[in-house]
Amino acid sequence: MAVASRLLAESALIAFPTIFAGALLYSLWSTKGGGVMAQALFIAKLVPSIGVVAGAIMVPMAAALALIALFGRETRGGDLRQLDEAIDPAPLA
Repeated sequence: MAVASRLLAESALIAFPTIFAGALLYSLWSTKGGGVMAQALFIAKLVPSIGVVAGAIMVPMAAALALIALFGRETRGGDLRQLDEAIDPAPLA
């Protein structure tokens, strides 16, 4: 238990400054200066257009939809514990 507590404390010391750095970057990006910076990146063609971004998102989403349609199971009205019983544990070993 002492080892786990020590590891948790050390992890918290590492993560704590990261949270502040993330909050600072988020607040800077959310201000008017961040908006101007985003426009500058777009004008400099360092950011793809919205159509390219939408297309890049649609491809994996379509693949995920196809995989769910092919291999997904309907669970509406059923007992979810049956899903655990139906999984073959051999591939995981």
